[in-house]
Amino acid sequence: VNLHITPTLASAIEWAKVDPATNRPWLDGPSFNDQIAELIRTNVVYLLGSTFSDHLLPYFTSSFNVDNASLANEFLHEIYGFTPNTNSVFWTPERVLDSDVLTKIQSLGYRYTLIDQMTHMFFWLGRNTALGDGGYRINKINDVNCFIMDDGPTGYRFTNQDGGLNTSLRNLMNRKARSGTQDQVVTLFSNWEDFGTKSQADAYDVNLIWIANHPWVEMVSLEQIAAGQVDKTGDGVGDSWYVEDRGSSTRSK
Repeated sequence: VNLHITPTLASAIEWAKVDPATNRPWLDGPSFNDQIAELIRTNVVYLLGSTFSDHLLPYFTSSFNVDNASLANEFLHEIYGFTPNTNSVFWTPERVLDSDVLTKIQSLGYRYTLIDQMTHMFFWLGRNTALGDGGYRINKINDVNCFIMDDGPTGYRFTNQDGGLNTSLRNLMNRKARSGTQDQVVTLFSNWEDFGTKSQADAYDVNLIWIANHPWVEMVSLEQIAAGQVDKTGDGVGDSWYVEDRGSSTRSK
């Protein structure tokens, strides 16, 4: 699982300490941060690279962005023990992306980011590419390796059928599993607040249980793919995934 937490949010959680006398430890912010840190340490959760407060990159200079991201790394390391590496994936604030932003991401030291299937892939590379296999592969755009957040499948993440995935999402997973092109990943996106509704959180858990019981669908992090740790040949050894080079050109917001 990939998780995006800005230092602003992490700090707010850390400040939300609960008096032990109230006997409500589940509301204690520092304890919650400790749980996240443990999930990161045990490679259950992989943090995404971040700026300090998700400022929009197009409207700030590269030097400001570099200083800001550096401060963000200090905070995230102090709270969670997280230090980004060459395979870390950068969360572009609000996913406001164009040619200038892609260049600025590189100046931050990141090689990977996330883009939207329809907002970016559709308008930059066309419908067939966005909805075909290209929408589920690593696409190198203006020298940045981009994972695609898949809009259609994301819409089914909280729906169940027969104790498992919705039929549309199940069919998609089945097609990808049987494809001759195995270096494909379906990336689903959720906001934190989506899980504030118990029925949605429960439905999501049902889907995770279903996936766990169907080994032809593998739950992985984007960083594991970038690091060549995900097996695509079935030999039990991680592989480097193919990167589709889309070249460099003017990309509009």
